[in-house]
Amino acid sequence: WSCTGGVSGCRVKTAPQSLRPCFPKFGKKRKKRNLESAKRRTEREKQRTAAARALILKPGIILADEPTGALDSKNARMLMEKLSGLNETQKSTILMVTHDSNAASYCKRILFIQDGLIFHELRRKIPEETKQEFYERILKVMAQLGGGSANVL
Repeated sequence: WSCTGGVSGCRVKTAPQSLRPCFPKFGKKRKKRNLESAKRRTEREKQRTAAARALILKPGIILADEPTGALDSKNARMLMEKLSGLNETQKSTILMVTHDSNAASYCKRILFIQDGLIFHELRRKIPEETKQEFYERILKVMAQLGGGSANVL
């Protein structure tokens, strides 16, 4: 079964039981019609589908390259909450590259890279530090780096 592969369309109704919970979590509500083909879908839809497909098997490690890059803020938040939840409940390891300070604030550990070298490391003080407090610490390091989007978190 695949939303992007050799199946002519995918219906939530006929999706495997394990995939069904992913549709509402990523903004796809149950619909009677087929989803559009991969070629006609927007980048946001492709990214949501890729995230759902990657998370369905509850992997031990997830490699995420700019996972929220093409998503709107609502879907980005839902994806980051899902990744964070997998880390907490399933003990999945998430290795994420992002320029998004908000997405980074969901992490427990951040390595800041500048000119190919690790410039700084932050660890979230769990449980006493809130996501907002961690976000503010991330912004301070970004300011030290020059704050440009060329700095990868």
